[in-house]
Amino acid sequence: MSATGLVEKDEDRVKVWPVWNFGNAFTPRLAFRVGSRIIAEILIQLILILPGTPLLYYGEEIGQKDLSRGKFPQRGPLGWNIDEIEEENPHFSSTNNTNITTTSSPSLNKPKANQISQNIFSQFFEAFKFTKI
Repeated sequence: MSATGLVEKDEDRVKVWPVWNFGNAFTPRLAFRVGSRIIAEILIQLILILPGTPLLYYGEEIGQKDLSRGKFPQRGPLGWNIDEIEEENPHFSSTNNTNITTTSSPSLNKPKANQISQNIFSQFFEAFKFTKI
């Protein structure tokens, strides 16, 4: 391949818009995989400042970990307040028999995360101050 061909290939590569993510519905959540909320925050900060589009699986912005049981523990619903997190049936249905459960940690919910000055959720918006499209 000639030098001109290599330059053309490199120019084509630059035209691709990257998409960055750590998790999805089939992989454990980032905080669960790395075992540390701080390391998860650092990794999320990294993808937020990289060029391209960052994708966060729901719950990663508040450091939510996987459920302790179930076929897909990473698909557990978000707990929106402390009371719902502690309940087995967190107001998702009027039935008493449901398979929907939340994580047992009351420290991992959106309102609580909003009260903490340093969390992934608040840092998410801070990082966008440095990115330009």
